[in-house]
Amino acid sequence: SEKERAEHEFVAGMLRENLRALCVEIEMPEQPRLKRLRHVQHLYTPIQGILKDTRNADATLIETLHPTPAVGGTPRAAALDWLEQHEPFDRGIYAAPVGWVGFDGAEFCVAIRSGLIRGNTIAVYCGAGIVPGSDPAQEWAEVETKMGNFVDALSPVEEEFDHGE
Repeated sequence: SEKERAEHEFVAGMLRENLRALCVEIEMPEQPRLKRLRHVQHLYTPIQGILKDTRNADATLIETLHPTPAVGGTPRAAALDWLEQHEPFDRGIYAAPVGWVGFDGAEFCVAIRSGLIRGNTIAVYCGAGIVPGSDPAQEWAEVETKMGNFVDALSPVEEEFDHGE
């Protein structure tokens, strides 16, 4: 939908602009792609770049790119300040970049669902993007779907066995 594309463009646009400042070149398709998974589908935009300066590159990238508007809002500074003052909880490590770092490369993605395990308890987190045109009831339904899929993935699977009967 137009609303979903606008929501996605907030993130893709921020990443594009911030990476242009850090890279000698970036590759990014004009239009997002559709990623179909078993229970959900997402818009996604793969982005690749060649960094201008590789010293402390991983830390610089994470600091520059996190949080994205998907989890922190926009404009960034004002949105993060508002969240800090109005959210009734500490987000902890929610929505941190997830990826890997190697000798000659790294890959990160925006983690928009996460879980924090403490002992035998897990707290799961997800949210919804609020943009012009958002409908609160639809956003809540989206959160419930995301959370339900997450919880289902963590639930034990009961297998049916044929005992020769």
